[in-house]
This record gives sequence, structure tokens and C-alpha cells, in this order.
Amino acid sequence: MAGGLNLLLPSRVVMRQVESEGGGQVESTARAPELDDYFAARGPALRRTAYLILQDWHIAEDMVQTTFVQLYVAWPRIRNDLDAYARRTLVNACLTHLRKRRR
Repeated sequence: MAGGLNLLLPSRVVMRQVESEGGGQVESTARAPELDDYFAARGPALRRTAYLILQDWHIAEDMVQTTFVQLYVAWPRIRNDLDAYARRTLVNACLTHLRKRRR
């Protein structure tokens, strides 16, 4: 297995993306700390799931980051079954990556 999980916290990634697109200052929201806690708890398991699909640790990390950016956007809507939503989003991201790679 590759080294430890060296990923940026999801809220930091989203803020950097908005800032790089000329969005200027980004307001901190209440969902960022909750999402960071969820990422700390579930990130490694989602990374392993992505590795099982992709067979590449680096791409698996990228897909987990993509998943958490999407979770950040959808956070206010997904309070019931967050684990299922996260896994489904991750699997969809992995399958999309595999389809694009085949072209």
C-alpha cells in the first residue's frame, strides 16, 4: 500500500478552486468543518474502494478528492445516507475516469 493519506481537506480544495477562478475571498461555511471531519473518518475507506476499481493509488486519491468536492457542493441536500451517497459518487467518478481513459 502506498504511503499515508496525504490529501488536502475537502473544504481547502474547494476554496482554492474558487480563488483560482477569480472568485476572490471565499466565505467559510458551517459545512466545511463537518465535511473535514467526515473526510478524516471515511477518506481512507473511500480511497481503498477507488483503488479496487482503478488499481492505481494516485488516481484513486484524485477520485476521492473529486468525490469530496462534489460532496461539498451537495452537502446541504444529503443528510440522510451520507455514506451511500459518497460511495455512489466515488464509483461514478471512477467509472467516468475509466471510460475517458479508454478513448
